[in-house]
Amino acid sequence: MLAIFLLVFFTQGVWAQTKDVVGLNVHWALGGFNREGKYQKRLRDGKTQWAREHFYQEVIMGEGQEGWLARYDYVMRQYKGLNIQVVGMLAYGRQHGDFNQPDLSEWEEFVTTVVRRYGKDVAVWEVWNEPDSPDFLVPNTAAAYIPILNVASKVIRKYDPHARILNGGLSFPNASFARTLYEQVPKDFDALAFHVYTCRQPNHNLLQAQLAEIDTVLRTYAPKDRVWVTEFGCSTGSSGITQEYATAYKQEVLDILFAYPWMERAFIYTIRNRDDAGAYENNFGLLDVDMEILPGWVWYQGLLRGPYDQKRVDSRTQTAQAKKLRKELEHYFGKGNIPVHGERWTQLVDAYVYGGYTVKAIAQGIRFGGKTVHPTILWKVWRKQEIYQDYINKDWTGKMFIHAYGKPRISAAKEQEKSEKLLSILKEDYHFDQLRINADNWPLLSKAYIYGNYPEEAIARVQISGGKTVHPEISWHAWRKRTEYQEGMKVPLP
Repeated sequence: MLAIFLLVFFTQGVWAQTKDVVGLNVHWALGGFNREGKYQKRLRDGKTQWAREHFYQEVIMGEGQEGWLARYDYVMRQYKGLNIQVVGMLAYGRQHGDFNQPDLSEWEEFVTTVVRRYGKDVAVWEVWNEPDSPDFLVPNTAAAYIPILNVASKVIRKYDPHARILNGGLSFPNASFARTLYEQVPKDFDALAFHVYTCRQPNHNLLQAQLAEIDTVLRTYAPKDRVWVTEFGCSTGSSGITQEYATAYKQEVLDILFAYPWMERAFIYTIRNRDDAGAYENNFGLLDVDMEILPGWVWYQGLLRGPYDQKRVDSRTQTAQAKKLRKELEHYFGKGNIPVHGERWTQLVDAYVYGGYTVKAIAQGIRFGGKTVHPTILWKVWRKQEIYQDYINKDWTGKMFIHAYGKPRISAAKEQEKSEKLLSILKEDYHFDQLRINADNWPLLSKAYIYGNYPEEAIARVQISGGKTVHPEISWHAWRKRTEYQEGMKVPLP
């Protein structure tokens, strides 16, 4: 079967995940005693933008409540000073080691206390942790969890109405549990959360299969929803797992996750190693117990803060800039005809807003496969490169681009639609396998049909007539008067 070949307008590889979408499990209040300065330094040096913090009912509502609230106050002030946004995880019972469904009136009191006190400091609330795991909820069923979520959701909607709500991150991409939540309490959470721990698997087949099931659930119940992976990581306490392997695994997981359009944020587990559990649980850290650097931290530090290592502007500003860019580009491509959409359009907006790229550089990048726009290097640096200079003025007139037969290019979607229509006609009405049309000549023929107004019968004869029925630059209305065309149209079709 003949493939439909379209120009790839922007080909600068996969754009790296950045710290505005990759956060850290920090849990500073519970785990940062006697390390306050180290936490501050590492988070500052790491340019961390998102942190997950556990608000623990046992300590907040226990006998030492006043001291613990003072500690959480301190930690939240540190996050604010570091410009770090927080996911607040609300979890567990009032007694140590109690993972049964909590008394719902006590649970409501706890959630109310925390949300009223810290709502101004928390961007997202996560209700419980791994409710599908027997280690964290007994029984680990949706029936036991849904009342917990329902009570918390009502409190959060009342006292912190602008915050987003996540379900407690599921212990794995648990499609069955997620489906039940969407069927029974879809209004109690704003985005689905789950965890990813598959580094002891020999490959990513299990993860890919689980994500495919999640994708089906989302398409069925919530096609516009986003997903937060509130934990993913790899323990070097497992036999044969090295620091290097664990680091590579984390990058591979990010690449897999962010290939899905519904993926919004992922949080690495965890900032540092522990010393209070077994070998497996103790060794997930990017830093060692004393917060000294491990290979994982070097990798994390290398992630950019955001596009072009810039902190993201607010959504209103970015939307306004995107509209401005579109209007400017339509001066060259025509209204509604910019041949880029979806993720590629987002990348170009980032180049414009954060990379400092000019409209001309972006327009030429669209025309010439991204040569004048780099996905991570600022324009003021990239413009000095030879490849940029070779293409920035190539065929530039400052006027609307002429793509073919004296016409500007239509949108990629419309072009593909017309190209597919031509292919369908040729296959249905002609002996296509005898027309000698292939991947090499198809782009030219498709262009002649779309822009040159050549009819299907001329396209069908072009190869068997020695090219007489289609001219690569002269439109059909002019070429049909030529002797060559008329001779070619007399050639019998197979």
